[in-house]
Amino acid sequence: MNLANTTFSAFILYALDKDQISNPLVQHKMAAFIGLIKQRVQSDGVERALASLQEDAFQMRLLILNLFSENEITDRLPEGIERLYQRFDKPAASLGPDLNKALPECMTVYRFIAGLETEGESGTVVKEPMSDYMPVPVHPGKVDTLPSLADLELILKTFGFGSTSIISLLRSSLAFETGLILAELHRAGELFLSPAELKELSRQLFLSIEDFGLEAHTQGFWQLPYHDHVQTIRNIKIRVAAYEASQIGSLKEVSFQSLKELLS
Repeated sequence: MNLANTTFSAFILYALDKDQISNPLVQHKMAAFIGLIKQRVQSDGVERALASLQEDAFQMRLLILNLFSENEITDRLPEGIERLYQRFDKPAASLGPDLNKALPECMTVYRFIAGLETEGESGTVVKEPMSDYMPVPVHPGKVDTLPSLADLELILKTFGFGSTSIISLLRSSLAFETGLILAELHRAGELFLSPAELKELSRQLFLSIEDFGLEAHTQGFWQLPYHDHVQTIRNIKIRVAAYEASQIGSLKEVSFQSLKELLS
């Protein structure tokens, strides 16, 4: 998932680090997107905001892809992405206990899915060279003619691809990334989240990264590590087992205990 890794990471990086942006149009659109995040959270709450922002987040991700094709990504991207990951691994008193637990655990899973880390012998975690994950040239279209998620879903459905699974993969990753941006906006003091909202954000991050992991695995983009490096990987394994059981019809009702036995 090299391209996925760089686009997902750069999407968040560009949203948070203004010095990475040299294109005035992108600066304007990114600022408007950040403003929209703040507005939606304040008016609709965390859960509804993350759900309603997916189309806007998708447009911003395509905009980043457009920068790749126009060579707007600088040589600082690998270091920027590494700094980004370190940022989310670092606890902060303002984030509260739930988010301080969720961020590093979710980022551990994210790094596995993106291919930045792999499982070595005896379950050790191996860091992959960041240089291996630089973007490849792509040409998604002009900035003012970017397709929507609905457009993409229609195209996939028209040509007989598994549109539901692919769109689910996209939506879960977009929800997760927007959640990361929201967490950083709170940390930076640009948006205040109450303790209840911080708790809800941590729940949404866990849910979206589990959804992302499930879709990435079942579609063949990612192989689950053998060891349970964090509880969230264990949770994804349980959900994968439930999905596979439902596909073969061997279990009509799957209990949590029976899934644990399947995985033991």
